[in-house]
Amino acid sequence: MTPLPKHLQVRQGVLNLIAHRNLGTGAKLPNEQRLSQTFGVSLITMRRALADLQDCGVLQRVHGKGTFVRATQFRDAPALGTVAFLLVANGQESCEKLAGDVRQALATRRHRLEWIVTADQPDRFVTDSLSGVSGVLLTGAVSDGWLELLRTMAIPFAVIGTYDLPPAVWRAAYDWAAATRLLVQRFAETGFRRIGLINSARGSAQAREIHEAYTSTLAELGLQYAPERVLWAGPGERDTGIRAFYEANPQSFDGLVVEGDSLDTALSFLYSESAHRPVLGCICADPRLERSLPKVLEVGFEANLAARAVDVLFGAMSDTRSSPQCVKVPPILRQP
Repeated sequence: MTPLPKHLQVRQGVLNLIAHRNLGTGAKLPNEQRLSQTFGVSLITMRRALADLQDCGVLQRVHGKGTFVRATQFRDAPALGTVAFLLVANGQESCEKLAGDVRQALATRRHRLEWIVTADQPDRFVTDSLSGVSGVLLTGAVSDGWLELLRTMAIPFAVIGTYDLPPAVWRAAYDWAAATRLLVQRFAETGFRRIGLINSARGSAQAREIHEAYTSTLAELGLQYAPERVLWAGPGERDTGIRAFYEANPQSFDGLVVEGDSLDTALSFLYSESAHRPVLGCICADPRLERSLPKVLEVGFEANLAARAVDVLFGAMSDTRSSPQCVKVPPILRQP
C-alpha cells in the first residue's frame, strides 16, 4: 500500500484539528497561510485539502471572511475513510467498550470503524482486511511482528495500551505510573508508613509500570519497601492470592494500592473477613464504585483513552514528518 497523497494527509490533519480543539458548527478555522505553515505544506496543497473538505460538507469557505466548520456530525454523509480497530486476541481481552468509544471518536472525523479480531500471528485474512484502510488502531497481544507488518504495508498506525515497545511507535495509554504516585503520595500525606500493593500479573508491562512507580515513590518519600507487602495476581489467582496475602500480613498495612482488576476481590475480603481494614486506593481505567465507601479511594483518568488514541492516529496519518507521539492520559482522584 502506498502512502496517502499529501493533500489527503492534510485533510486528515484538519479533521483532527477540528476534533482536538472541539470546534463546533460555525467555528472559524485559522487562515490558509497559517494552516499551511502548521501542516508544513504549500498553499496549493492546503487549498486542495480545504476544497475537498468543503465538497464533502465538512467546511464552508466564504469569500473575504474565511473558512468555517459546517458540520461536526455526519450521520447521513458518506465516510471519508475507514480505520481498522485491530484486536490481537490471546483469550483475555474484552474490548467492546473501547471499540465503541473509538467508533464515536471516529464519527466526529467522518471515518468509519472496521473491527478485526485475529490470533497471535499475522495471516492472509488480516492483510486482505487491511487493504484500503486509512489507518489502524492496534491493541491486545501486540508484538514486533504486527508492527513490522503495518510498516511493510505502509499503513499509519497507533497502539492503544501499555506495552514494551520501541520509541518510534505512535501510541496512547493511561499513565499508570502517575496514578500510582498519586495514591502513594496521598497515603503518605495522610501519615501512612506501611503501604502495600496488589498488582496484576508480573509479566504485564502495565503491572511493571505500576510496580516501578510504587517502589520509586516510596524511596523518594523515605519509606521502606518490603517485598512481602507486594502481591502479583493475574486472572485466576486473585481469590486465593488476596486471601493468602492478607492472612500472611495481618496488621501490616495502613494503605493498599490496588490495580483495578483486583478491586472487587479486595473489597469483598476487606469488608467480609478482614478484622484489620487498611485504606484501599484503587487505580481504575473506568469508574468502578457506584457510591462512596469508607476507607476507599478511587483514581481514574482525566480523558477517554479512545479519543486520545484517535488523536494520535490522525497525527500519524496527517504528518509523516513528526516524531512519533506517546500520549499518556493523566490520572485524577475520583473520590476525596
